Amino acid sequence: MDILRQRLDVVYSSVHNIKGNAMMLKLTYFQNVCQEFESKIFRCATRVGAGRRRLPAVVIHSPS
Repeated sequence: MDILRQRLDVVYSSVHNIKGNAMMLKLTYFQNVCQEFESKIFRCATRVGAGRRRLPAVVIHSPS
């Protein structure tokens, strides 16, 4: 489960980054698609035990 959690964190962080870039470029379609995907990742992560507090922390601290 830990490996799945870590992978979900990495994917969430990447999608969040893409969403931010889309927002800056005013690409609303991509921003909306990323938001939907983030929600799906979050639901999946909650099922594997990542919980509400884990994923937002990934945005602040990304792996080096």
